[in-house]
Amino acid sequence: MPEQNRAFLTTGPTRLLVFSITAIIALLVFNFFSDCVRQDKFFALYLSGFGFIALSGFLIFRQDFSDVFTPALVTLILLFLYTSVTLCSYLDHGHAPHGEIYGSHTLVVYCQAVLLGVCGIFFGEQLGNKTSRLLLFRNIDISVGLDNRIYRKLTWAALVSLVIFLPWTYKAFDFFHAKSYYMAALSSRVEYVAAGPLQPIKEVFLRDIPILIINIWALMTLFRRSKILLKLLAAAVFGSFAITLLLTGARSTVAMYAVAITLLFHYRLRRITLGWLAVLVTVGIIFVQMMSFARSSAVAKPLPMIKTTWELLQDNPGSLLPKDNSELLSAETFMRLVQGIQNGETEYTWGSSVLSEALVYVPRALYPNRPQPLSYKFLDVFYPKVRETGGAYGFFYLGDGYWAFGLPGVFVFMMLFMALLQTVHGTLLRLKSGSFAILCYGFVYYPMVMSLRGGMCMTLKAAMMNLLLVVPVILICGPGTFKQSERHGN
Repeated sequence: MPEQNRAFLTTGPTRLLVFSITAIIALLVFNFFSDCVRQDKFFALYLSGFGFIALSGFLIFRQDFSDVFTPALVTLILLFLYTSVTLCSYLDHGHAPHGEIYGSHTLVVYCQAVLLGVCGIFFGEQLGNKTSRLLLFRNIDISVGLDNRIYRKLTWAALVSLVIFLPWTYKAFDFFHAKSYYMAALSSRVEYVAAGPLQPIKEVFLRDIPILIINIWALMTLFRRSKILLKLLAAAVFGSFAITLLLTGARSTVAMYAVAITLLFHYRLRRITLGWLAVLVTVGIIFVQMMSFARSSAVAKPLPMIKTTWELLQDNPGSLLPKDNSELLSAETFMRLVQGIQNGETEYTWGSSVLSEALVYVPRALYPNRPQPLSYKFLDVFYPKVRETGGAYGFFYLGDGYWAFGLPGVFVFMMLFMALLQTVHGTLLRLKSGSFAILCYGFVYYPMVMSLRGGMCMTLKAAMMNLLLVVPVILICGPGTFKQSERHGN
């Protein structure tokens, strides 16, 4: 092949055109066969459509997926797991986890939305990579000596946080008096909604930020060359925090720290392969499900929690299988939304939900009567009794775009969402840095990339909240630290 033709075929616009044609063909084939295929073959048809579009994207844009933690790849894996398990479970049992029965048209639209979401991921990945190159067109290494200077300041900050904020932070490390999730879950949700507008701000500055400073210091101590006594102290501090998290059933916080530690290992010690990533995802999903069983215990003690888990596993031995895993069935809320719009229980917002979701970012202290997020509106429309008792279901993040503009909204929202994630990820990778920066990014990475069940708005809001926790930790380094590092690194 002539060099000129080869260069043409490898340009970004050409690859996007080839992928677009491939995806359109796959969607047309799926739509044609979805009207005539039997229900027992429907899942195979869905897998074929998903696999064909995803595999085409990987082959066409393969040079962009060398890093297994690129947001597009992780999102594709999780989207496949959640949506395929939800569909398989429904087809196998004949009903949803809450007893709903959906028509064939609902299932077809559900699959169409997922396939359009896959297309949006690849388009957003390309847009985000282009944007990150424009923001930072060359690699900049600011890691020379930076971690050492940050670590010295973090040591003092952790000591100060431990002394001054002890009345607000000690419960996070006191596993002897951990409070059971079963006893606290519903009441805490109701109390949080009823709390004053300043309560979240107090929790952030008096509890969350000091805890984060202490734990970042402990993790950096464990991952650097330090004296053995100092490592033992750091292990005791972070170990007590981790044990408390496990006993209280704080699944999301456990997952966030696990992801941050994994990213630190991946980017600073040894690169994780796709095979090991699959193993970690599988183990993580099983562990999260086990935590769901354990935290239903009335007592936050290891033996009662283990006993409760064992009893629940005996009652339902297949509960750890993917199709019966409650965590992976979160996409059922999107299926319910599709049916609700088809039946007239609700209707497309035609963009008004975009404005209401934007107002969710305004602190309640400034806007006490701000609109509730779509996840709350979803409960109000479809499960009002659950909302009244303080319960909660997930709101699968394909629902944001679909509720706003239908199937085109799914594609557009996913494309813009992925473009944002890839821009952040690509820019930070070009800004080469040390363990501190990777840990900080890890705390934002989990809610930003791996939290599919809260809706796009709440996902980004959770990432921003974690970022607000990280910023004060970054500021303690002082501007002079980074300027000095830039002089050494460039």
